[in-house]
Amino acid sequence: MGATEALDRDARIARAREMRRDGKHHREIASALGICAATASVWTRGVLPRGKQPTDPRKAEVLRFLNASIERVVRFRHCANHGRAADNLFDWRRELGLPRNRRTVYVTDELRERISKSASRDPDGEAKEWAARFYVENLLSTPEIAGILHVTSPTVSDWLKKLNIQIRTKATLRMRERQREFNLGSKCWNWKGGITPDRVRLRISLDMKLAGNVARARQLHLPQLR
Repeated sequence: MGATEALDRDARIARAREMRRDGKHHREIASALGICAATASVWTRGVLPRGKQPTDPRKAEVLRFLNASIERVVRFRHCANHGRAADNLFDWRRELGLPRNRRTVYVTDELRERISKSASRDPDGEAKEWAARFYVENLLSTPEIAGILHVTSPTVSDWLKKLNIQIRTKATLRMRERQREFNLGSKCWNWKGGITPDRVRLRISLDMKLAGNVARARQLHLPQLR
């Protein structure tokens, strides 16, 4: 390497270190001096403390915009439309000591209601009325109502609670009949080919259980005989 080349290399190293102190990144230094990013990293080693990132000169550029955004209660993520990444703006806001916006300032009751209607599957409340009618008059279960209205079962339950309808905790007679059909005969896991005697089958049948319930209810209301 000649003396001229050595002087040119030293000048470029000095220029690279100066650019690094000004907050330039390795790729920017490499592009300006016509070298690779690895060489720029080697030449600028020790300029900044280990682990410290250079001060971004764009912070001063957007400081005025950030202050105006806070005064107008604009969310920082909206600033990304001005060519700055939202994550960077959050970091810069912390470094500059600017106050943080609160959701209660810009999320009003009107905004909540508008968002709720736009995301709701029943903005007019018509489906809630049908769900209540199916549940109270037709004695349908919440999964059956959900299948009819094309929603989920928890959604139907939430609708009923909002209408102050008491949720059933016991299965209705129709549901018990359906459960019986689902587990009758060979559908039951304990099916052994129908070896249960007729007298036992009649005694444990649903009709016999219901008849026993009616008899006990009547017995409670009969006068005591002496």
